[in-house]
This record gives sequence, C-alpha cells and structure tokens, in this order.
Amino acid sequence: MFWRRTIYSCTILALLASSSHTLAAEPTLKEIMQALRDDLVQVLDGLLLDDPARIAIAAQRIADHPEVSVNDRQRVTAELQEEMAQFAGFDHQVHSLAVSIEAAARAEDLALVRAETRQLIDGCLACHSMYKNRIADVLSEARPEN
Repeated sequence: MFWRRTIYSCTILALLASSSHTLAAEPTLKEIMQALRDDLVQVLDGLLLDDPARIAIAAQRIADHPEVSVNDRQRVTAELQEEMAQFAGFDHQVHSLAVSIEAAARAEDLALVRAETRQLIDGCLACHSMYKNRIADVLSEARPEN
C-alpha cells in the first residue's frame, strides 16, 4: 500500500510538472476550450492506460478551468440573451461531472470514471452543437485580425 501511494504521488507530481497548460493571464474562450479538450484527452488516456492519477489531475483541471474574460462573457451574453442560462448550465454540468470524475479516479473506481466521462462528452457535444458556431462568430467579430 505504501508503494502504491508513493507511486501515485510521484505520478501526480510528474504530470503537474510536465503539464503543457500555459494559458494567457486572461485566456480567451477559445483557449479555455482548447485546454479543456486537452484535459479530456488526458482523462481518456488515463482510462486507456488504467492510470487513475492522470485522470484525477486532468479532471481537476477541467473542474477548475479559468473563468471566461469579462469581455468575452459580455459578448456571449449579448448573443445568447435568454439562452445564456442553458449555456451556463452546460458549464455547470461539466464542472460537476469533472469533480465527480476526479473523486472516482482517486477512489480508483474506473467504471464510474468511464460512465461519467461518457456523460461529460455528451454534454460537451450537445453544447457545441447548439452554441459553438454562434459564439465563435461573435467572438471572432470582436477581435481584430493579427
């Protein structure tokens, strides 16, 4: 048991140290979404490799993702108006599932991790099908080309 916990702790430290998560001080919504995608890939890799530590770290990053900038939030709210509550509900769903996935990974309950990861993916895809293009269009209009 001691060695298993030691290896688990070392794995967590190694993953944190090697994380390629470098977001700007105030990341754009697109950057946040790209980081969430990367973290979801880490959850899936953890499932494929039977690596609960990798899953827990990635799920925690999903749950604790940076907030959308005030500027982006205002533009999205103006576009979605009465749909904003549903859009925010998807973010809440992602947060809740990520917290649960992290806890399940720490408990090494990979069956629960798999089930909740499926729900997380379904939520992401539902949100993207409803809002991705509209929000991308609104936010690209707001930014000058480099």
